[in-house]
Amino acid sequence: MADVLIVCVREDEPQAKALAEMFEAAGFSIGGAPSSDGALRSSGAGLVVWSQASIRSRPFLDAA
Repeated sequence: MADVLIVCVREDEPQAKALAEMFEAAGFSIGGAPSSDGALRSSGAGLVVWSQASIRSRPFLDAA
């Protein structure tokens, strides 16, 4: 189980990686894109990276 699950679109992966590094430096474990709703439910927190790219992604919006 990850402390923080970070979800983003491919275009925002550099920003998501920077966020992950900050959380890891603070002692949190990080999970990547959830493969199921269970991954999100079992994490301590979910962080969604919203951007112009993410709001143009229909699959991302449907999942959100």
